[in-house]
Amino acid sequence: MEDGSEETPRTDVMVVNRKELARFLEQCKRIEKRVFPKHEAMTASMESELKKSNTHLLVAKTAESEVLGYAIIVHTTEGSQLTKLCVKEGYRRFGIGSRLLKQVQSDPMQHKNLSEELP
Repeated sequence: MEDGSEETPRTDVMVVNRKELARFLEQCKRIEKRVFPKHEAMTASMESELKKSNTHLLVAKTAESEVLGYAIIVHTTEGSQLTKLCVKEGYRRFGIGSRLLKQVQSDPMQHKNLSEELP
């Protein structure tokens, strides 16, 4: 963790619906900018990508809504594709990425349904 302790952070993994997107987007952009090289970071296009009806954001967050990791999924006629998986530095090796991946693999169409519940 960032403070140097080894305690596993308590996180919830959730699909972000359209109404909540702005609440988590800026945190995801900051993480993206810190983790990926400039030529791989999609900070400029992340918002427009996530506004597409076939693209969904999953976040691993603390009870205080701090984003510790995220995944971006695109649904196509051929199936679902994970296009981005990222865990904030200082929070790696706690299983956050594995939990996000597990959620992505559990039921890909569930993400579409959950994120469209609230327009």
